[in-house]
Amino acid sequence: MTVSTATQDGVRGRKLVDELAPADAIAALKIARGIVDPWYRCQALAMVARYIPEKDFDTTMAEALEACHSNLDVYKCVAVSAWPVRAAVERGQIEHLDRLVPELLAKAGMIQHPVSQLEGLSVLFQAVYPAGEPHRSAVFHAVRTACQGANSWKAGSRLAFAALMLAQDDPETAMQAISGMPESRYKRRALAAFADGEFAKPRRFF
Repeated sequence: MTVSTATQDGVRGRKLVDELAPADAIAALKIARGIVDPWYRCQALAMVARYIPEKDFDTTMAEALEACHSNLDVYKCVAVSAWPVRAAVERGQIEHLDRLVPELLAKAGMIQHPVSQLEGLSVLFQAVYPAGEPHRSAVFHAVRTACQGANSWKAGSRLAFAALMLAQDDPETAMQAISGMPESRYKRRALAAFADGEFAKPRRFF
């Protein structure tokens, strides 16, 4: 399968932005804006937002979210929104989440394929996790609900991982989630990990 020129440019452009943004966010912004593919443009603009001077943060975030919402695929929009969400979290701009999280959860509810919905919410949960409450619980609840409708091994895998992240800060809710899982290897492994204090960590975004 050949990769489109736009996607190739997106991969290369995002990589260049990743390398440049910590040292020169303004120069990185020019590159990010020129990326054609909305997925990679959103990620690149979020990377810039992570490092850009405070006065330009809001406008850069708005550009990243515009790229996100320009995806016709609702799943892609929810999944890639994790990058600007995490940029806001790492910059301490938690107030942005008061609007973003409810909007993204509503959008996730529009994803028709249950497994795609679960995947999008799972990456969003990792992005929002360090922000704490109430956003962490809101997305975790959505992940649990999505798992109930996803007839796939991914339901057990993703819920176990999310619960083992949550266990560090809310062990009671995490154990309730794990205990309520159908019997499977994922449940058994999660119970053993919980007992041993082997908790999961959210992925890095930047």
